[in-house]
Amino acid sequence: MVHSSYLKERAYAKVNLTFRVLGKETKDYHSINSVVTFLPDLYDNIFIKKNEKLTINTYGKFSKILSESGGDTIVTKTIHLIKKKYSISNNFKIKIQKNIPIGSGLGGGSADAAAVARVIFKMYKLNIKKKEIISQFGTLGADLPACYFSFNQKVEGFGDKLKKLKILNKNIWILLIKPNINLSTKKVFKSFSKPFSKKPKYNYNYKNLINDMNYHNNDLQEVAENISCILKNMINELPITKAILTKPKMTGSGSTIFILFKNKPSALEYEKNIKKITRGCWKKISKIIL
Repeated sequence: MVHSSYLKERAYAKVNLTFRVLGKETKDYHSINSVVTFLPDLYDNIFIKKNEKLTINTYGKFSKILSESGGDTIVTKTIHLIKKKYSISNNFKIKIQKNIPIGSGLGGGSADAAAVARVIFKMYKLNIKKKEIISQFGTLGADLPACYFSFNQKVEGFGDKLKKLKILNKNIWILLIKPNINLSTKKVFKSFSKPFSKKPKYNYNYKNLINDMNYHNNDLQEVAENISCILKNMINELPITKAILTKPKMTGSGSTIFILFKNKPSALEYEKNIKKITRGCWKKISKIIL
């Protein structure tokens, strides 16, 4: 148990309900268009307090994998940026309970860094404007600004154009399935070569969003499938359903696949029926508030 002297914050997992690649603006960055939501039932727990030196310790289901892949470097970079930018002399002791899978397209690292930033700003009573948060944190990771705010939003540009979306008063359920593979965001984008998509022009409402999801795949999905036959086979083997989202889709740059349902029992029933196909996979059911 973490001592009560720590401040606590949740770092919510994100899901890209839609994902389009609109163009390549620089050598390393693509311009995107995506509708992003956050999951109230899937999050890392962040604990932070002032300390003489900076220490970051992780524990939980995915801490070992994170450590083997080099640790939560984006958290360290975020702290150094904040300390320098806002002249903070203190260091911090941070504990992170890792519940969000690594290399999953669910934004775990960015969510952790954003949560740490939120706590430090509260700790020092810093009222940082949205524009400054986006410009500062966007240099560390494209998902970081969106994860900082953690509300339903349309994300464009390089992740630097955020528009909060109105609540549609729809409670639906999502089943997440992550095959036993980790995909590199950099590698997936680097391998992307298909024609660019056009920016969607429909009015944002529940019916139009669901239609868009059903008729337009994540632009990175085909690339990810070509990189990983495990992912490709998994998507092809999962049964088509009469759920809200009829075909399994990939979030972000992968490797997590998701399906949307009208209620939790439907999601549980589908999960039960795919046990054989998804043996060895990480799975999670969560509510989504649209």
